[in-house]
Amino acid sequence: MAQLTLSLDAIPTPTGFRSVLAGETWYFQAWFRDFTGFGFSNFTDAVEIAFH
Repeated sequence: MAQLTLSLDAIPTPTGFRSVLAGETWYFQAWFRDFTGFGFSNFTDAVEIAFH
């Protein structure tokens, strides 16, 4: 199982860093290489996080 730690006052986005605000819902998904010997890549299941 992988783990990722983010600073909630500096979330990276395609347009730069921004802060998370209460009431927002964010969706996260990661891309990874599948090292099974075939050279494939894949995506993780997405997660939804509601910030209160």
